[in-house]
Amino acid sequence: MSPVSAKVSRTTLDSGWEWKQRDPSVADVVKELQLPHDVVEKTGEAEAGTKQAWLPAKVFPSEVHAELLKNGLIPDPFVGFNEHKVQWIGEVEWLYTCPLPNIDPGRQSAVLEFQGLDTLCDIYVNERLLLSVDNMFQTHLVRVPKNVLKTSNNVVLLHFKSAAKLAKEFEAEMGRVRAGSTNLGDPSRVYVRKAQYGWRWDWGPELMTCGPYRPITLSVFDLCIHDVNARALVSANLSRKLKVDVELSLGESSQDPLKNSKLRVTLKGQEKTVMRTAEIPIKDRVLDTVHDSDGITAVNVKNVIDWELDDKVKLWWPVGYGEQALYDIEVELIGESQSEPIDIHTQRTGFRRVKLIQDDLQEADQYGKGKTFLFEINGVRMFMGGSNWIPASSNLTTLTDERYRAWLTLLRDGNQKMVRIWGGGVYEPEIFYETCDELGLLVWQDFQFACGVYPAHDAFVKSVKKEAEDNVKRMRKHPSIAVWCGNNEDYQMVLQWGDVPHLPATLIYEHVLPSVVAALTGDPDPNFKDYERSPSDIPQSSTLSKSTLASSQPSTPANPTPFPYKLSSDYQTPYHPGSPYGGVGWDTADPTIGDVHQWNVWGGKELPWQSYDVLGGRFVSEFGMPSMPCMETIEAWMGKPRPEKFVGDREWNAQSKVMAQHCRAGAFERRFAIAMNDNFRLTEDLEVAVYNTQLMQAESMAYAYSVWRRKWGGPGKEYTAGVLVWQSNDCWPVTSWAIADYFLRPKPAFFTIARQLAPVALGVSRTVVKNRPNDRPRQFYEFGAFQSVSATLDVWGMNSGLEPITASLELHFVDLNSDWEHKEQVGSVTLLPNQSTDLLVGVPCRGPPKNPEQEREGAGGNFDEWTGCTSSTVVVGVRLLDSKTREVLARCADWPQPFRFVNAPSEPGLGVVVKGSSGEITVSVKKPVKCVVFNVVGEGGGLGEVRWGDNALDLMPGDPQKVKVIGDVGKKHIRAAWFGNEKGSKVDLVVDQ
Repeated sequence: MSPVSAKVSRTTLDSGWEWKQRDPSVADVVKELQLPHDVVEKTGEAEAGTKQAWLPAKVFPSEVHAELLKNGLIPDPFVGFNEHKVQWIGEVEWLYTCPLPNIDPGRQSAVLEFQGLDTLCDIYVNERLLLSVDNMFQTHLVRVPKNVLKTSNNVVLLHFKSAAKLAKEFEAEMGRVRAGSTNLGDPSRVYVRKAQYGWRWDWGPELMTCGPYRPITLSVFDLCIHDVNARALVSANLSRKLKVDVELSLGESSQDPLKNSKLRVTLKGQEKTVMRTAEIPIKDRVLDTVHDSDGITAVNVKNVIDWELDDKVKLWWPVGYGEQALYDIEVELIGESQSEPIDIHTQRTGFRRVKLIQDDLQEADQYGKGKTFLFEINGVRMFMGGSNWIPASSNLTTLTDERYRAWLTLLRDGNQKMVRIWGGGVYEPEIFYETCDELGLLVWQDFQFACGVYPAHDAFVKSVKKEAEDNVKRMRKHPSIAVWCGNNEDYQMVLQWGDVPHLPATLIYEHVLPSVVAALTGDPDPNFKDYERSPSDIPQSSTLSKSTLASSQPSTPANPTPFPYKLSSDYQTPYHPGSPYGGVGWDTADPTIGDVHQWNVWGGKELPWQSYDVLGGRFVSEFGMPSMPCMETIEAWMGKPRPEKFVGDREWNAQSKVMAQHCRAGAFERRFAIAMNDNFRLTEDLEVAVYNTQLMQAESMAYAYSVWRRKWGGPGKEYTAGVLVWQSNDCWPVTSWAIADYFLRPKPAFFTIARQLAPVALGVSRTVVKNRPNDRPRQFYEFGAFQSVSATLDVWGMNSGLEPITASLELHFVDLNSDWEHKEQVGSVTLLPNQSTDLLVGVPCRGPPKNPEQEREGAGGNFDEWTGCTSSTVVVGVRLLDSKTREVLARCADWPQPFRFVNAPSEPGLGVVVKGSSGEITVSVKKPVKCVVFNVVGEGGGLGEVRWGDNALDLMPGDPQKVKVIGDVGKKHIRAAWFGNEKGSKVDLVVDQ
């Protein structure tokens, strides 16, 4: 077989790895390969055993924190105060080594591909330094020179240096900049392209790890497929076509391997059925200029195929709107005079059209007119409900494919349609995006910049450009990618601080990144010119220095230039320069344009959560309310089981030092106190405090989703087009804004949000009228001379479907302090398609009459004839029923507030019936109950535990609710807690065979 025809050999280097701490007393790092390969002294102290010998890696890919923990060399940093004991790890250097398979490349090339090295790393092969890298987010290709290779016993050595130390060196050279408050990491982090949350964040620990955290592959070839750009294009009229470009890598053969080689492209549908195939000689296609990259010669073969497919392929739709149709594009490289391929590359994609619509609104809302900020998929405008994603662990290599799928399935099951990957973490691995493709979850992808004044010197910009190219190329095939975003809160921070004269990285956000997205996604204009830096791109103050920071320039641009990004073609994936971002002058708080981060409840103005309805925007891409996790998760960070009694315990107290160690939110004590004291009675019982914080989070988040989704008002009135809660998840056990904790245990807020994002949902709000004008929260009752005299209700329906729904509306009023109750059949209502519809506005809220004779039959369903009441003890249940079958399509309940004034029933007559082995329970009550939370004793509903299809239920008498359960609850000890029984009690199950 001639070298040109040799089949490509690829080997994943996932075994045989060893690691150790760098010993600075050994002058030449490669000499450390001669140290013992067994454990001399099993200790993880900074100056002890991890330097003296190599240890086998427990898993690969690998990080040093995970290895140290798995070997018992450090205490678990997720427990107690152990985080303090492991800070030395990020200050020293670390080594990894692995034997390479025997290589006899002949005239072929041997290339190592590193998909992710965290972060500063020197790469050696057989003691020869081949490459030094400094960007965690890049993919690196390293050609191994033939004069370096041996016939056997080839070894790769990776030398990882301290990113924290390098960041401080850059800071000393370039100047200290602003980068969030102290709980958002050390400001020097902006100079190093490493996951920013590793420096600590207001929900995560400071764990500066390092290591080869993504796969490493060795390829031997004389011609191979390096990359395939399969462009699944959908036009405005939804016609579909497929275009494919192929990037080839050439070896060192003296022959011309392209001369008689061919490419075979095959489109495969479901069950791998072949839909279309073609074989094309490479010489018949346009070849881009050959270029050298990392020592690799590459050729881009343009328009290998250009197929009109139209209705031969199905469209890919977000969950709830249609099928997630995915297709495989298989590209085979066939060498000269060969019938079998020498290389094969398969790529999965879907056909969808995504647009970010920012058009003028037809009418003004409470904020003014402004523009829309909405996503249109395949011609359908959609309300985007979802959440913000942070890295799911501070030890990324502990995250399995199963865990990623479980997380994303949880979000899908919570009726979410969009997940925003936040800009201070990482570009997630392929399994994340593949799962989003399969589940129909849209992805808002931030580039990895967060809350800081990033530099823009030449080396930094060049590194960021390659980072962007690597990741856009990797992710562009995924139909789930809906928008690329330049940064998280960098514009907002500069405007908020008011003392930073310039944001150098506008060059990156407004030129470099959009240029990369335009050049590498969709169907770029062949005349499109990629970004190339020129001296005129940046003013002289672009790189901040001590003198720049001390200047007296204005804090905002005096003459802000409009964002210059233009689409390179009609098929372009949208790009947004930052989140939040409103346009001219970088306005990040204007509710009439762009997206907003709404932090005026927790933080900012510290308004009551009952004011969310006047705190919205065109697209709310961040907002949140924190809560404690369940007791099982608190036990995990305590490192021991809970005591029998909490009151008086110094550790198991909501205000203890160890509890503060696992709550990183700025000023959290004061902010929790404001919101909790407004709404709940004080408690010293940790278990009660946990429940109350979770109830507050659940109520506030559900209310926000409901009132903001209400503003999805149909064509020309899309006043709020999306709501993404901060945050989906945690990276360690902690009190945070997450709606499901580190162990995948959903908090009550997960379920209340899911109900508000259901395809058909109801919303209700109560407005209390007082005896004189006041500026107090609208739903808070008597205080001083102010007295409530009446209350009114608004009820609205939300329909994400594309057809109208006609149904019956029913109201149920129940008094908590007496046996009084009243039902009202409102009659037939219509929910308009793909929007929210007001069903009742300003109708009186009924309540027990002061005199029984006041409740005369004549009032009936005529709200105008009803005597006003304060309703301060009345619970209102609302149901939407199918007019024919009487099936409940949606329900919701509104309780009087604040909850500290409410005497909730401790014995509501809760009944739970288990339907055999069907995985379903039926729950009923005799009195209204708020937020019934079921759990199995010793479990929190996480991965591998009993899972609840719904939870945190608001229950009304005469309205039993069915709940799907995954797991055999009939053999478990089930507890239920509710408002009025916050500590919970055992549930007596009735088994219905």
